[in-house]
Amino acid sequence: ANVREQTEAQGLPADYLIDCVYDSASARLFLLGGTHEGGLHMYHVNMNMVTPCMALAGGHNQTVRSIDWDVQRAMLFSGGEDSVLCLWSPQESAGKQEFAGRVRQPHRSRAAHAAPY
Repeated sequence: ANVREQTEAQGLPADYLIDCVYDSASARLFLLGGTHEGGLHMYHVNMNMVTPCMALAGGHNQTVRSIDWDVQRAMLFSGGEDSVLCLWSPQESAGKQEFAGRVRQPHRSRAAHAAPY
């Protein structure tokens, strides 16, 4: 089965894949995928399959285009077509580590851009 079929069968589907990140502390390779509605999913990459790790929700409402994982500070940054930059940081919740999103909306000017000519 391909990655899309595996993630769908395991209940955490991905419409597209964004990037892979290697965490040297855990010696694990993570794959990040997303949904066109803004869902961001993290999977462990194993020899013959990927297994769901966690879902990051509430940050985006459109396709996520880029991620950057700061392994040193255990933070994940994501940027999407919704013009939102999210910072995801780990939180302890009921004895289980989860990532919580903090969203920073971009400054939007009401003034029209000047025409180049």
